[in-house]
Amino acid sequence: QGQNQAVRRTRIQTVVRDALKETKLPPALNDILVAHPIPAAVSRFRLGFLNDVGDETSHFNVWSSGLWISTATGSSAAMTAAGGKLMDLNSSELQYMVREHLLEAGGEHLKKKGHGMLQPGNTLQMRWNSQHGCVYVDGNHVRHNLQLGDTVSFSADAPPVWVFEKPGGSAASPASSSSEGPAEVMGS
Repeated sequence: QGQNQAVRRTRIQTVVRDALKETKLPPALNDILVAHPIPAAVSRFRLGFLNDVGDETSHFNVWSSGLWISTATGSSAAMTAAGGKLMDLNSSELQYMVREHLLEAGGEHLKKKGHGMLQPGNTLQMRWNSQHGCVYVDGNHVRHNLQLGDTVSFSADAPPVWVFEKPGGSAASPASSSSEGPAEVMGS
């Protein structure tokens, strides 16, 4: 048997800015969910796309049940279940998807803008337009509350994590396991 190989996995960097401070959330290995804390409530936000020098290239307003952002590692879970694309584990892109996008008559052209890939170096920026909201990092264990007017930025700029996998095997995420036990994780 050969040596385990260290493979790089992208993580999501999330920064929340309110009127008084900026908060850098822990990097997410799998996914981020931004939604109203009451699941039946509508989430309202403005979604903008920033290029690698920070200039906004486009934006649109959203009424929905929230937003998913995932790495390649997390794309096989909630993102794929929601209709997203299963990504190659070696990809450094982030995938985003507006959840249950509510579109007005004549707004069908926005449906395609609500799902796509974010290239490394670019940023997805959200202005939260509901009274209350939450950012959930890799499930419900890390949660950051939002209020009207907060700005949330998402990018692949977080330090990567290195995962050891067995040679010739599939690139497993740290949370996956096989008959031989879970993959080993080396911190960033």
